[in-house]
Amino acid sequence: MTAKEEVQIIAGQLEALMKHEPTSASAAIVSFLRSLEKIPLDLNVLHDTNIGRIVNSIRKDTKNEEVATICKGLVRSWKGLLAVTTNGTEESKNSPATAEPEKKRVKKEENPPSGSSKAKNGQVSRSSSTSSSVSNGPATPQPTTPTVKTAPSPPKARPAQDFSNDELLETSDKDRLKSRELIAKALVKDGLPEGASDPEQIAAETEMFIFKEFKNVDAKYKQRVRSRIMSVQDAKNPKLRENILLGHIAPERLAKMTAEEMASKEMKELRDRLSKEAINDSQLTTAGGTETDLLQCGKCKQRKCTYNQVQTRSADEPMTTFVYCNNCGNRWKFC
Repeated sequence: MTAKEEVQIIAGQLEALMKHEPTSASAAIVSFLRSLEKIPLDLNVLHDTNIGRIVNSIRKDTKNEEVATICKGLVRSWKGLLAVTTNGTEESKNSPATAEPEKKRVKKEENPPSGSSKAKNGQVSRSSSTSSSVSNGPATPQPTTPTVKTAPSPPKARPAQDFSNDELLETSDKDRLKSRELIAKALVKDGLPEGASDPEQIAAETEMFIFKEFKNVDAKYKQRVRSRIMSVQDAKNPKLRENILLGHIAPERLAKMTAEEMASKEMKELRDRLSKEAINDSQLTTAGGTETDLLQCGKCKQRKCTYNQVQTRSADEPMTTFVYCNNCGNRWKFC
C-alpha cells in the first residue's frame, strides 16, 4: 500500500470520528495521528489527500491536550516541507514536479523534427548549447515550474440570506426546478395574451423569491408554491394570470400575495358580504333583544337566552329569529 493510500484511509477515519464522537474517540484519534507521524509524506500526497486541512480542523475543535499537541507537531512539520520547496533547496530541485518538465524539454531539443538542412543545423546548434548549459551549470536564466503549494481549504457555504438574487436564480435542485415548471405550466394553460412576458422567467423569479423567504424546500415552501399554482390556473379568475403575464403584478409581489389578494373581484365581494352579515348577526344578538326562558340552548341545555326577529327575506316570508345564549355564548337562528 502506498503512502497516499494509507493517508487517505486515515483521513477518512479521522473525519468520521470527529463527526460522530469527537470527545469519546480521543484515544482512537491519537492512534491515527501517531500513525501519520511515521508515514513519510511529500507535498503531492498532502495536496491530493487534503490531510493538512483535516488535522488542522481537529486541532481547533478538540478539547484533548494530547490530541492538540500532536496536531500542532504534524502541521509544523508539513509547513516545513512547504518552506523547503519555496526556498528552492535540493528537495525542490529533485522533486518530480520540477525534474520531469526539464527532462522532457532536453529530450525534445535533442531530437528535432525532420526538415531542411538549415533548420536541422539550427536545431543541433541550439541543442548543443542547451546541453552544455545543463552540464556546466545555467549560464542564462532557465524557465522554472510554479512552486507547488497546498490547496487552500474550501470556503464555507454562506447562509441563503447572504446570496444575491442572481445566485439564487441559478439552481440545480430538483424540487425547485419542478416548482418552476408547474408555475410556468399554470401561466400558459389558456394561452398567452398579446405583449406577455416570458412565463418561464416569471415562474423562475417567483419561485426564487419564495425560496428566499423560507430558505428551504420544506412544507411551508411547498404550500406557498401550491397556492400560487391553484390561483393562477383558476378558470373563474383569469384576470390574475393576465396581470401576471403583462407585468402588472411583479414576481416578488406574487410570491407574497395572500389568498384574499389573489381572489377575483366577485370572490372578494362575496367574502365582504358574508363577513358583514356575520358581523351584523353577532352584533344583533348581543347589542339588544328580548330575554326569554322559552328557548333552550342546544349546547349547554340552559334556558337563559336573548332573541331578536328580523325580516331578512321578502315580506311574504316569515321573520328570521336570531338567538343568543347568555350562559355559554352559543348562537343560532331559525325561521
